[in-house]
Formats: sequence, C-alpha cells, structure tokens
Amino acid sequence: MTDPSLRNANYRSPSVSLPDDSWHYIIDVFEGEFLGSLLSLQIEFSEGVAKLEAQVASVNSASFLLALVRRHPHVERVEENIEIKAPFRSAGRDAADVAFDNWHQETASVVEEERLSLERYPHISVKGELNVGSDVVVLIYLEEEADEFTDGGSSVIDDVSAHWQTLNVDVVVDSAQLIFDEETARAKVKLRRGQRSSPAMIHAQVDQSAQASGFAQLTAQFFYKGRRCGFARRTFPLVQLEKEKAEGIESRPHVQLSGNDASRTPNFTAPAQIKASLDASDFVVSINREGTDLDGTYRWVTYSNRLGSGRRQSNGQLTLGPSTRAYAESLLKLCPTLEPGNHARTLKSIGEEIWGRTPSAFQEHYLSLVAEIGPCFPIQFYSDEPYVPWEMMCPKIDGEGKDHLFFSHPVARWPSSSHTGLAQSFADGIVASFVPSYQDRDLPAAHEEGRWLRDNLEAVEHEPTYDAILHFLESPPEAKVKVVHFAGHGKCGNADRPSSIEMSGGKHLTVNEVAQSGVKLGRRDRSLFVLNACEVGASTLELGMASGWASALTNNGFGGVLAPLWAVRDEHASKLVIGSLDLFLRSRETLAESVRRSRDASRGASTTSFAYVLYGDVMARA
Repeated sequence: MTDPSLRNANYRSPSVSLPDDSWHYIIDVFEGEFLGSLLSLQIEFSEGVAKLEAQVASVNSASFLLALVRRHPHVERVEENIEIKAPFRSAGRDAADVAFDNWHQETASVVEEERLSLERYPHISVKGELNVGSDVVVLIYLEEEADEFTDGGSSVIDDVSAHWQTLNVDVVVDSAQLIFDEETARAKVKLRRGQRSSPAMIHAQVDQSAQASGFAQLTAQFFYKGRRCGFARRTFPLVQLEKEKAEGIESRPHVQLSGNDASRTPNFTAPAQIKASLDASDFVVSINREGTDLDGTYRWVTYSNRLGSGRRQSNGQLTLGPSTRAYAESLLKLCPTLEPGNHARTLKSIGEEIWGRTPSAFQEHYLSLVAEIGPCFPIQFYSDEPYVPWEMMCPKIDGEGKDHLFFSHPVARWPSSSHTGLAQSFADGIVASFVPSYQDRDLPAAHEEGRWLRDNLEAVEHEPTYDAILHFLESPPEAKVKVVHFAGHGKCGNADRPSSIEMSGGKHLTVNEVAQSGVKLGRRDRSLFVLNACEVGASTLELGMASGWASALTNNGFGGVLAPLWAVRDEHASKLVIGSLDLFLRSRETLAESVRRSRDASRGASTTSFAYVLYGDVMARA
C-alpha cells in the first residue's frame, strides 16, 4: 500500500486519510451531495480490498459513501465500519448561516435580484489503468482555472442569481475506445460557490478497438437547462502491459497525444456563451472528428432535453472515405444546373442518400423525437465535418422518404473548431449594406435587395469597394452593428486561389483577408453576416483544417453567417434574403425559423433556396 495522502474536505475540515490521489474524487462527489456530512474518513487499500472507517451525519450519506468506495475501479471488496454521528455545530457563523441570511434577504426584498455570469473550465481525468478490458472511472470537473491537458474553451453561464449556492450542469460523454452504458454516459457536474466542483463520475470499460490506436479519445459536451454551453476533448495513452514491456514488443503505433503533452499552454480560448433565459433547441447533433484524418471517422452524439422513446442521447459512428470531398464538389457543380421546376426529384434523391449515410443511432433518436413531439422541432448541429450539407438530408420512415430536414425544421450549424461561441441574440444596432456594381455583369435583384433593406430596415448603404469594406471590418464605426449585408458575385476557392467576393471595380476580397485578427467588428458586436454571393458558403480544406467564409467569420467573433453553397439565381437569392431578414428583424422570429420559412416559400422556383447554410444558434433572436 502506498503512503496515505492527506486531504482536507472543504467544509469543517474533517480528518481524511486516503491511499493515493486516485481516491480524492470521493471527497468531491460526497461533499457535492451531502455538504458538511463527512466528519472523518480513513481508507486503506491492498490487493483489491478497501478498509473503510468513517463517521458521517446520516444513514443516507453513509450508504452514498459506501457506494462511492465500491465504485473505485480497483476495488473488489469493501470492509466497512461507518458510524452515524450528528455533527457538532459551531457557535460561530458558517456556510449554512450565510445561506440562510441570503435567503432571508431575498425574501425580505421585492427589489429585482442581481444577476451575474459564471465562467468555468473543463478538467477531464481517468481513474484506473487504461488497458483493454479494464474498468475505469471518468471524472469531469468545471473549475475556475484552465486545465493544460484538456482541450476546450470555458463554459460561461449567464443570468445566474448573485446568491447562488449550487448549479447543476449536464455532461454527455462519447468515445470510440471506451464503452459506456447509454444511461451512464450522462452525468452532472455540480458547481459549488467558493469550492471545487463536484465532478461528473462516469464508469466505462476500455474497448478492444483501443488496442490498435494505443489511445483513448474522450469528448464531453456540457448542457445547462437544455442549452449546450461547452465542449471539451482529452486523449489518454493506453498502458502497455508488463508482458509486452518484458518482451520488448512495440504493440501500438506512435500517436500525437495532445491530452498529455506537458508542454502545452493552458487553454485560454474564448468562452462558449449561454443565456439561461432563452429557449433551448430540442435536438443537438454533434459531429466530432476521431483523430486527425479528415476523411476518416466521425463520432455522432445526439442530445435532447425531451424524452423520445425514453432516451435523451445517442452515440454513433460514421466513417467517410477520400471520395467525400469529390462528392461535395460534385454537388456544387450539379445543383445549379438542374432545370427549374424539375429539380425537386434529384435533390430529394441526394437528400435520401445523405440520410442513408448517417449513423443508425442518430436515425433512431431523431425518429423517436418525431413520434413523440412532431416533425417541426429546432435542430442544432455542431460539426467538424466540412463537406456534407447534413441539413439537406431527407429522413425515411418505414421506407418512405420525407421532406428535407431544413424545410421541416428550423436548423442551424456551428463549426466545432470555432474559437467563439454562438450568439444567442443580436443586440440593437445598424444594418450595414454593401452592394457592388459590375457594369455588364450587374445584378439587378441584388440592387433591389439593397434598396429594400434601406427602405424597410433603415439599412446604411456603404461604398461597396475593397478598401471600404476592409476599413469597416477593421475599424468599426462607433454605432453598434447588428447585421453586415453583402449582395454580389462570389467564387469558391480551390488549390490555386482562396474563396473571394467581388467588390466594385473588379477587386476581390479573399477569405484569408477576413480571417486575420485585424478584423475587429465581429468580436466587438457579434454581428450577423449575410453573404449573399455565389458559392461562398462552401468549406474547403486548407492546412489540415476546415476553412471558408463561415469559419473565418465565426472565428473572428461574428455571431451568425448566412451564405449559399453553390451558384444561385439573382432574383431567387434576393427573395430568400429579404424574406429571412423581414421575419427575423421585423416579425421577431428566431433566425433559423425565419430562414426556414423564407426557404420554403421559394423552393419550387429553382435550386437556390436549397443552397443556403445558416451558421449560428438555431434559437437566436434579434
């Protein structure tokens, strides 16, 4: 047995003696459930047997403590001696007195209580030896300081009572190398004022598939009141068995393990924002890349705050081949050429093909929600996958193809790699419009679109030149900017040139020029960027990352982006944008529902309404 590791609990400092650091989580979890009930604790451990001596304040807390010790991954048997003793209450003031004072002050006053924001960083760790077939315990905390080994921005929870004492945040985990029971793959982190969080504790077993990779990659998503408020990822190496070491066997390939690189700097990425007062989407679909191969495996994790056939989440896997990029590029070429009026059948065939590629667990969860609450609930995608327009899929029920997802549901996506969170609302401000002229290649409907924005939304018309738009983005005006609007020509990028939009005078603004940190407007105002130009909604792969206008703008703080994937018809494109902004800014609809209704209104005219992709929060309002 190792030397005991002494650790004081946070409340009334009971005497605690533990075998080593792998047992510390017991204190955190216990105190999260039974604050102040632990009077003393001593655990000795040898050859699978844990000897437990403790004094606690109640029968329920005693049972809970015993269950925690039994769940340690190395424990086979527990010899316990737990005494129930009423805790001595100090004559001095303690945390319970302060809590009572806060309650009394709140009830005695009718003044609106103060609200605040909480910011916490994810910490992911695993207790137990990571080798195939082993049982382990995953512990996930949300702490005030960043963890240098866990990838993921902080979670910011807004609109919290200034007198809060505890908050529960749901955690949903996923891994291709760890086996979770569906019910145990979800737990809660309890935030505690002035103390370390009580962690989510999730049991898992190391799957055989980890043998080939030599590591276990774990992702965690955080939800507060049904809204996703954060994402984290950590990679752990497997432990090489003693037999393999003795024989000198190099049984696993070398891999780059970001999760245990001690040279990494702490995580200071921008926080994911969450507004507790706003509605949550009914269905969240997260598509996370497994490893570094962009044509490889993606893990699909779904979460719903509603019960569909008794489930709240699902986990699935999809392996894409190198043909995926070619498939996506073929869509960009095919869809604009379909004859107006006869395009629907071909697009439905494409939508059904996309549905057929999705994991069965996703399909089952989606269909269960349709059966439970109907076919019109909002869906939020978070995706690492840069090519496939998943929103275009046509679900099948009993072999019969239904409508495209983005016609039946308000749908939005957000790049998983974005450094900034979604904007849940767009604050009051000006609408800034840029509509270039192109002489013999002019776009009459685009100019009409600009005039409509001016006359109905009081949009401010700006000089549509290369220099003017860069100056606007890099040196924003004093007035807040709610929407940036561009209507004109655009080109999708390729290996020789980046994607671009064409300004007056024939000069092109490239995506690379708005991806740099000198663009300040988005980070200041979290504006919506409407990019009504051919093909600029498409993503490309550069430097091993999904890139394009959407990721360039969202990484620079813009709270939403609306843009088409392929070449669109001038008059139909204008109708979609005018209809969307009219519903969003004047009728106060959610952004995604505004786009859905406007898209549906012009679906029969051409493929144009099918081309648009919305990046942002599916429930965002102006």
